[in-house]
Amino acid sequence: MIRSTARYRTMSCAALSALALAAVAGCAVSPESGGTLSREEFLKQGNTICAEGNAEVAAAVPESEVPGPPSGPEGEAFFQTIVTVSKKQMDGVEALKAPADLKPEVDSILSDARAILADIEAKGSEELFASEEDPFAAVNERLKAIGLTECAEEPAE
Repeated sequence: MIRSTARYRTMSCAALSALALAAVAGCAVSPESGGTLSREEFLKQGNTICAEGNAEVAAAVPESEVPGPPSGPEGEAFFQTIVTVSKKQMDGVEALKAPADLKPEVDSILSDARAILADIEAKGSEELFASEEDPFAAVNERLKAIGLTECAEEPAE
């Protein structure tokens, strides 16, 4: 069980980590290669990008002496950062040329992550930060299964 003081961090980082798969688009195939990434290179670059994305979200966590999830203007700004970064990452994945053995699963994970993000955005920050449930739990398991472990990383409590 997640402590209430860490819950919002877990939810927001889980959201970003699940969606950080899309960040691998930022490290898509170089113009010189003209083809798909190898599985090893895809995982290496994907995990690097996800680690950087996790750090970006962690740096945006509002500092508060009051335990619990962020609220008010700080909470909303943090929520918007999560949504904006996630959308940007997912839009970029369109350029990614995953290896043939991973492409169907990567596409499926991305599709599911987009649907989850749309639902989260529609429900708003209060519901995301107040929830004990991780809407990305299943996506995170799938990310781990293909080797994008940094994309599914749970923040330390």
